[in-house]
Amino acid sequence: MTGGFTFKLVSKKVQYEFTVRRKIMRITGDSAAGKSELARTLLDAQNPRAGITVTCRYPCAVLDDQAFRAASREILKLSGRIKNHDSAEFYHAARRLLADYDNCLFFVDEDFSLLGSREFALFCKHTDSFFVLICRDCLGRLPYSYTDIYTMKTSGKFHTLVPKYNASDYMVLDEKRTFITEDSNAGFQFFDCFYNGVISARGKSKIRSLLTGICCKAEIIADGAAFGSEIDALQGELLRRHLDVILFLPESFEWLLLSSGLFSNDIVPDEALHPVSSVSGLYFSWEQYFTDFLMKITKNCENSYSKKRLNTCYYLPCCCKKNPNCNLIPAAKKKQAVLGMYLKKGNTKLP
Repeated sequence: MTGGFTFKLVSKKVQYEFTVRRKIMRITGDSAAGKSELARTLLDAQNPRAGITVTCRYPCAVLDDQAFRAASREILKLSGRIKNHDSAEFYHAARRLLADYDNCLFFVDEDFSLLGSREFALFCKHTDSFFVLICRDCLGRLPYSYTDIYTMKTSGKFHTLVPKYNASDYMVLDEKRTFITEDSNAGFQFFDCFYNGVISARGKSKIRSLLTGICCKAEIIADGAAFGSEIDALQGELLRRHLDVILFLPESFEWLLLSSGLFSNDIVPDEALHPVSSVSGLYFSWEQYFTDFLMKITKNCENSYSKKRLNTCYYLPCCCKKNPNCNLIPAAKKKQAVLGMYLKKGNTKLP
């Protein structure tokens, strides 16, 4: 199952239409905007006499406590039997268990009692299906993109979705600030090579706790593809405390490398950088997709990529002569190639 498809629901009283781009999208906002009515009307559509039309590439269903009960019991049993949820054994067992739930667009309203539970997160992760979450809670167990958080706009019977956050507001780097990176691996290592005083938060959920000791201008660098569960609370805290902190949220560090001037279009075509209609629902987030793609195209190459330890090819000047076992375009200034287009105008010159 892949994204980029349209969902449309039409009844005598309401009409909803929007595009589903990624595995998880979240609809939030004020009460009485028509959010929960979407789930209720979709349930009513099961009655042919209701006169409700649903148009979608995939079957659509509302996942409530009753519908999820059987799957929840099986997931809990599996979790008890295989403790390591990141193991290949758990993955293959979960896929066999949840195969009947594949290829569906699930709608989940905020009255679903297990919305923030571990078993629901495992259900989402190991099911080749997409999810529309109608809730105000941020759901820290789910890695969804901040660009797929929407509010609902209503005009008469027509309901449309509006992105809550403008991605262009989170794609500027200010070199005069102190950088705080989400991770402590390849992304942190890259920025630490070029800037002084880079701080690692060691996880997106720990970023807010770091802000307590921040008294300077700072910029948070995180994987936008999985930052949706953190951005609401973080932005709220920045406003409450009047902190001079901004955010840089590319899809992921791997996406930054892939979209830089380091690879040719033959190796990294445009559709690989904007994979709305090609990423399988078995990827929990696009961050995983970009990591897998980068590791695949650099496997057995001089510039092979690892998240744990960043290959020197990505920050040191390239060899004078093209290495036949390296698929990077030779570049003397790696910082310029990867970050140049995002740097705030007026900053100091790149080395």
